[in-house]
Amino acid sequence: MIMVGSASEPYPKEEEETLLMRRSLEVIDRMEFGVSLRTKSLRMLRDLDILESIQRKTRCVVEVMLTTTDEALASRLEPAESAVGERLELLRALRDAGIPTVVTLGPVLPYLTDSLENLEALLGDCVEARVYGVIQNGFGVTLRAGSSAYFFSCLRELDPELPEKYEALLPPGKPRKAGMFLSPNAAALAEFFQKSTAACRLVTDQEALFAYRHAFLDRRAGQQLSLFDLFET
Repeated sequence: MIMVGSASEPYPKEEEETLLMRRSLEVIDRMEFGVSLRTKSLRMLRDLDILESIQRKTRCVVEVMLTTTDEALASRLEPAESAVGERLELLRALRDAGIPTVVTLGPVLPYLTDSLENLEALLGDCVEARVYGVIQNGFGVTLRAGSSAYFFSCLRELDPELPEKYEALLPPGKPRKAGMFLSPNAAALAEFFQKSTAACRLVTDQEALFAYRHAFLDRRAGQQLSLFDLFET
């Protein structure tokens, strides 16, 4: 299995002209490799024909990232990415094409995307799209070392009171340079997530989802040769 999209978006706007991803998929398809892609972009639908071809021969798994069902908020959080509705359209199109999907929910931003209503709506969309499983890495956001200044400036643009609220989430005396900003609703969100995904039979086990996205399958193995295949030179 070839993994694509772990470090950067495989379908940026430039892909409309460069076709680098499409040409890469053509090679993957020709060599009969499997592929696991992570994206936030509806542009992937342009290559649906190749993804279907790969799925017929081996496996194609697509991971789509969702943060909120609020279009207005999403456009402020991720202005360069496909809208929420477009990502859901992508999931439905992949479902209809028989291509399995996994959804990553997050990051969960305290005071912005950490409501039970938002989580319930997102899980409802996952069920409707018949995704295989949901990845959830904690009900909060992790701040990497060296990114605090930019992160807090973005928070201030969204709401001048947010930086102070986020600092209050850290243990006393801990600098805001790095760490996990856990939602005040984390316990309630985790309980709802566990009960809802279990009831809907959505896979959430991290090891199982990792294995699912990495497992190669040769759908042509064991096919009976025709008489003409025996005489090919």
